[in-house]
Amino acid sequence: LLISVLLFMDWKPPAKIVVGGITGATLLAVLLTYSRGALVAFVASLLFLAIPLRRWQPILGVGLLTLALVGGLQAWGTPWATHLEMVAEPDQDASLLDRFRLWKGSVLSLEDRPLLGVGPRNFKYLDHERYGFKQMSHAHSLFFNVIAERGLLGFLSLMALFGCYAYEGMRRWPSKDSLSTVLWHAAM
Repeated sequence: LLISVLLFMDWKPPAKIVVGGITGATLLAVLLTYSRGALVAFVASLLFLAIPLRRWQPILGVGLLTLALVGGLQAWGTPWATHLEMVAEPDQDASLLDRFRLWKGSVLSLEDRPLLGVGPRNFKYLDHERYGFKQMSHAHSLFFNVIAERGLLGFLSLMALFGCYAYEGMRRWPSKDSLSTVLWHAAM
């Protein structure tokens, strides 16, 4: 939303500087909390905005800001350097490896209950030893959680919901109005 506001709203430079500062602070928070999912979403949203609009200069600016933040954190040293090194070496990250085991266990649980899964909020009752993961209350992923708890029917229903949302979003491609464009990008 913030990047879309920077790109499309016709505000005066002081307002854009404030929004740019908030965008930078948000990006810094994403980097400092070591959220890989948020980083992937951030990069995906940049590409989503840049490719159809063919406006690379603001995206390049955000990319350079990201590199500057990463370089600054790396130069600052520990503990931030450790987080950045873990992104480069995912096979050393115990948390990521545990998640991969959870996700694999979610898919393996389909063998026992393929259509309806184990039931809502019952992931914690899966035989974690049989499926090879630590006991957790959820799979740390909406998609894998739905696969385990609601089976293939639930997963296909979720995909149909997202498909309908994307179809309606594309069907309602934004008008030339800046606010409509910003809100459309935020919704997508």
